[in-house]
Amino acid sequence: MINLIFLGDAGHGKSTLIGRLLYEVGKVGEGTVARLRRLASEVKDERYYLAYIVDRQLEERRRGHTIDVSSCEPVRIGENVVRMINAPGVRDWMGNAIAGITQADAAVLVVDAHDAEARGLRGLVGLREHLILASAFGVEQVVVAINKMDLVGYEERAYERVRSGLVELMGSLGYKGVEEVPFIPVSALRGDNVIERGKNMPWYSGPTFYEALGSLREPERPVEKPLRLPIHRYFERGSIAAGVVEAGVVSVGDTVMVVPAGAVGEVLSMEMWGRRVEEAYPGDDVGIRIKGVARYHLKRGFVISHPEVAPEVARSFIGRVKVLSPRGLWAGFCPTLYCHQARAPCRVRAILRKVDPSSGSTLEERPGSLAEGEVGDVLLEPLVPKQRGLVIERHGDFPPLARFVLRASVGKELGPITVATGVCLDVEPYGD
Repeated sequence: MINLIFLGDAGHGKSTLIGRLLYEVGKVGEGTVARLRRLASEVKDERYYLAYIVDRQLEERRRGHTIDVSSCEPVRIGENVVRMINAPGVRDWMGNAIAGITQADAAVLVVDAHDAEARGLRGLVGLREHLILASAFGVEQVVVAINKMDLVGYEERAYERVRSGLVELMGSLGYKGVEEVPFIPVSALRGDNVIERGKNMPWYSGPTFYEALGSLREPERPVEKPLRLPIHRYFERGSIAAGVVEAGVVSVGDTVMVVPAGAVGEVLSMEMWGRRVEEAYPGDDVGIRIKGVARYHLKRGFVISHPEVAPEVARSFIGRVKVLSPRGLWAGFCPTLYCHQARAPCRVRAILRKVDPSSGSTLEERPGSLAEGEVGDVLLEPLVPKQRGLVIERHGDFPPLARFVLRASVGKELGPITVATGVCLDVEPYGD
């Protein structure tokens, strides 16, 4: 299983590309497509009909862009089984996008060639934020779909300009091996180069989008580690929680604990996409019915584990951060922290040291602040009570539960942006 997140600015065709792929592989019937064509023409524009396969909320269809993160039932693509995750590209919904990015093993970056030519890549704020977040949460495999080639006349020169700009942008944000990333010119609406090679771009000799997805590699899964399942969503009835298993194995009949709630119960049943399963492994998106745990014990960002190896709730923790904001980072600053499925306000209690990003050696003890581009160790305090506290772990133990970003508003024009990215080095837990 590969969990694949679709990233890119609002309106660049992420939903349409997913819809086109699902249609071409036979997951959506002709009758459904005909119905969605009629619906799209009534609600907004017939050209959105493929996007309606994945954008199902009425407000999403009215606005013409994704609002909440969503995923599709896994499909086989080549040798891979792929679960596609659709993330909103609008700045106001970036918190929703993070919930999907933290689950991802790989990413598809969708870029509208026409919009990129008109506004320039630097003007695509959602694209930049998505790239920063994907890098921060450990997404290393990337496929780039340069979309809407039909709007630029399928011109090779337009493709090359966008491609070279993306190589420069991704390199500036710390992506390695960008020259090896597949950049595929496509038209999601018309189907060019999605499954079959289109006749409109004879100058392109690389893989189709489908072929590129088939070449992705499933990462190594930490099966032997203790169970960690951050809750992504929950249901009002039945004490059911769902999320992606990050480490370990959970089985029907297991005794589990929900942290930080401290509630203990028994796994009665588990489902994945309507199918009952007896066990779930790292990478699986699974729903779990737990006996003995109340509905109010299940919240997004809480973590399911086995009681004897349960994680601790952080009173404070030390994080190594890289500062991205021109305003810098200083003691007393209060951003919002995002880590796996959790979100919490926090306070920078102290700047402990400035470090060399290459060697990790200390450059300065107790600096007054960290400036843009600088790396340092900071002491962070979640501003939430223990019973709703933050579960964050040391990077050496559980990397997916150790990566975090700090976001804050830097003005009315930009709104909330990512001001720092980091990993947890050590945790001070609450005492008994």
